[in-house]
Amino acid sequence: RGFEWGYWNRLLHGDLRTLNGNAGEIRGVTFSPDGTRVAAACEDKTVKLWDAATGRESATLTGHTHLVFCVAFSPDGAQIASASGDGTVKLWDAVTGRETATLAGHAEAVMCVTIGPEGKRIASASADKTVKLWDAATAKETATFIGHTDMVLGVAFSPDGARLASASLDTTVKMWDVALSRQATTLTGHKGLVWGVAFNPVRKRVASASFDRTVRLWNPASGSQTGTLAGHKHRVDFVAFSPDGTTIASASWDRTVKLWDASSGRNLATLTGHKGRVQSVAFSPDGGTVASASADKTVRLWDVATGRETATLAMQTGVSFATFSPDGTRIAASSPGTVTLWDVATRRQTATLTGHTDHVFCVAFGPNGNRLASASNDNTVKLWDVAAGREIATLTGHTHFVMGVAFSPDGTRIASASSDETVKLWDVATGRETATFTGHKGPVRTVAFNPDGRLIASGGFDGTVKLWDARPWTPKLKVRYETRGYLTFHTPRCSSLDALQKAIQADRTINDKVRQQALDWSILYWGNYARQKSLQLNNQSWEIAKQAKQPAENYQAAVEMALEANSLNPGRGSVLNTLGVAQYRAQKYQEALATLTHAEKLNAPLYGGVSLRDLVFLAMTHFQLNSKTKAAGLLKKVKTLAKTKKVRNADLERFIKEAETLIEGPPQGEK
Repeated sequence: RGFEWGYWNRLLHGDLRTLNGNAGEIRGVTFSPDGTRVAAACEDKTVKLWDAATGRESATLTGHTHLVFCVAFSPDGAQIASASGDGTVKLWDAVTGRETATLAGHAEAVMCVTIGPEGKRIASASADKTVKLWDAATAKETATFIGHTDMVLGVAFSPDGARLASASLDTTVKMWDVALSRQATTLTGHKGLVWGVAFNPVRKRVASASFDRTVRLWNPASGSQTGTLAGHKHRVDFVAFSPDGTTIASASWDRTVKLWDASSGRNLATLTGHKGRVQSVAFSPDGGTVASASADKTVRLWDVATGRETATLAMQTGVSFATFSPDGTRIAASSPGTVTLWDVATRRQTATLTGHTDHVFCVAFGPNGNRLASASNDNTVKLWDVAAGREIATLTGHTHFVMGVAFSPDGTRIASASSDETVKLWDVATGRETATFTGHKGPVRTVAFNPDGRLIASGGFDGTVKLWDARPWTPKLKVRYETRGYLTFHTPRCSSLDALQKAIQADRTINDKVRQQALDWSILYWGNYARQKSLQLNNQSWEIAKQAKQPAENYQAAVEMALEANSLNPGRGSVLNTLGVAQYRAQKYQEALATLTHAEKLNAPLYGGVSLRDLVFLAMTHFQLNSKTKAAGLLKKVKTLAKTKKVRNADLERFIKEAETLIEGPPQGEK
């Protein structure tokens, strides 16, 4: 394992893409229905798209004027909807990244958006206390559901698309009839925050759990309450339907688990015996058994049919996690220093897996149930034989807490996530580390394989999601990753796409296969680099240009940065606006007039037919060029539209005041 091995290891296992918001955290991330694309809602007012297979960014969807809270794909994956703090929902073509519509109508931030299962309707939830329904084909609002008395945080379609459920800070869940476009019912009764709402897909029931110590059952067809599951003496944290939908289990800080009939709402059993808060509850795969994990150092098993406790699995410390094996025959429970295995049929402890020297943070069964992996704060992952109850291997290599662990779908590999800022890949058969993925700028909290095991996704404290290629090394992959490393290094060092391609052609240090692959990918790499660099330069220029009364040299620097941003990503209205404003500040009024006029034409369709930020600077530019009548008319138009549209933007308000002082003179009493 000399230099060559390390070099190829880095090339073959580099992250494919960091999905970040550039100017802040990522608020949401989702795969397309077919799993080929990833979309992220970003705090920098954009939605970003990536190809999940290659990790290449396919689009940055710009147009929102405030952070994006939520993003959703249509069922066929052809359309994307994004919800933003600017009070709009935007629709995008998921293939081209082109904005197709802006759904405007909410008076405040849109917190959530979802597309119906048939793809014909869109629902949005807003801080303005309403839920709106939209026609996906025409982008027209078809209904406004009024009834919540506080902001609406979430909205979901029922599986058949006929009804909506919305959850609000007013502690209610409301049901709406989509076909009739009217409020169907308001599920009131909770006296505390509604922590969760779930449809029963089998018996068409809804259950809601609340901090008011109750679980309530509802008939979604009539909106009637079918039961109040009262009896818990502390907050109810969890509620779940059994696999067949006939039974509900609830876990509470009052140290009990309750079983309920999902049809009638009748309390079937109160499972008492825990001497500490119940921290988790799970149904067995066949729905016949419930396991509850508690801070009282026990896992208890309960017969769902009778409500009778069938076993107490005693631990030495509080139980932080418990799970059934895939076939339901075993339970694994983790606690500060051990993992304990139990046989579900015999209620017998089959093994106490000791060896970790610190808290066991996570545990995962392999897909066949014959292997178990545990992740610990002792910086290791341990692999265990479930049947024998013995340790097979200790996977060492991490230099800090191991916080997440997952098996590949075929069970041959394990991925681990650590606070040492790495993700590691391991071979289950040999226990050998096969790759280390570096790139996160903070602890890595979670790790997961995609369904075919070809990609790994990791999430970290740095606010990013990274995709990693987990495929074994082949000659073809060797070429692809050497090419990726080559382009990642050389693209930022070239002034244009043409310069990059000429450099590739002339480079004698790469072989012909890498050269051809680099030429094939050069357009995509240059496009990605140019967009990101343009955004960075545009933001830096804007921070200077938006401020009045700066030194002349600052404005000249802003002009130069904006010119470079425009050359890297030409034809972008937002970049041209920055350039036009910078030219105005630098007293290049004729240039500013041409630039802002062009920018307004590009930006107007994105802002309901008019771009106020372009117009207000056009007004000031005309004034400086002695077209004072034109300037006054444009300023009047801007003020009227800003008032009519109820625009709330601090920068725009400041620009309007600046224009008023210039064109109309200072307010009376000021000099």
